[in-house]
Amino acid sequence: MDTTETIILTTIINIIITGLVGGIIIYRIQKKIDATIQKSLFEHQTKFVRNHQKRVEALEALYNEIVSFEKLMSFQEVVFSCIFNYINY
Repeated sequence: MDTTETIILTTIINIIITGLVGGIIIYRIQKKIDATIQKSLFEHQTKFVRNHQKRVEALEALYNEIVSFEKLMSFQEVVFSCIFNYINY
């Protein structure tokens, strides 16, 4: 094998090894990024579920208060109506 063939063969092997090593490094970096994104997504979803549940509970409490207030107002309206009818009778 002459010098030119050795240089060409060495260059080709160098390119292949560099490509493989570079590909492996990029693959590992990509996997780390994917894992980080998945972790962040899970944390966000967990916080959203907790916050959503708190909002639902707050809306339920508010709705119950409104219903109680509406019943009270209806009862007072009946009482005032009876009193007004009694006075005007």
